[in-house]
Amino acid sequence: LHDALPICVASSVAIGGEDATLGETFNTKAVEDLPLIGHNALEVAATASNVIIGPTSNYSGVPPGEDFIGAGQREIQNSLNLDGVSIMNNLISLAPARPSSDMISEVQMQSGNYTAQYGSYLGLHINLVSKSGTNDLHGAAYDYIQNTALNASPFLNPPGAPKPIQHYNQYGFDLGGPVYLPKLYNGRNKTFFFASYEKINQVQQANQGVVSTLTPAMEA
Repeated sequence: LHDALPICVASSVAIGGEDATLGETFNTKAVEDLPLIGHNALEVAATASNVIIGPTSNYSGVPPGEDFIGAGQREIQNSLNLDGVSIMNNLISLAPARPSSDMISEVQMQSGNYTAQYGSYLGLHINLVSKSGTNDLHGAAYDYIQNTALNASPFLNPPGAPKPIQHYNQYGFDLGGPVYLPKLYNGRNKTFFFASYEKINQVQQANQGVVSTLTPAMEA
């Protein structure tokens, strides 16, 4: 005879069992805490295991914007949405918008086996959701600074030469809360607002380099 061991069976819900979509979702804390160049929430998608920022990404290019590569497709096969609305330009799937990471509550990246609503593109589908107001006022203010006085001299700078000029300020704020008009309307539990503003001021001088030309002896 052997001792009988009790067997406990627990039921659990399958993860993402309602569809076969492949992807990752980054919540508010991840979007706020991840270090992002330029404070750009779109780049959260590049932290996924199979996504990289496309080589044509350039906010001063023609056309300007940022794109991504993943799911085995070129960057022109992507879909980039903010609150369900496309933020791509018409020429190529670049996103000229730079949603601030302080205004985004969630970034979802899908890379395969899409549901029917995402069937228009074969590549990545990046969806951003903006924050909303609550019953309490909440927000943030920031200013990211780069300045000549704080920079080191470039490695190839001649001794005693001045450092290249660089003045960079990226500043903004976001604010959300209930709509409240004294003696007219109290929107608590009913009507909310959320607003965000960002601006970049930049003055930059190209780095000084070292160049050389062929001497007559070399040419001979």
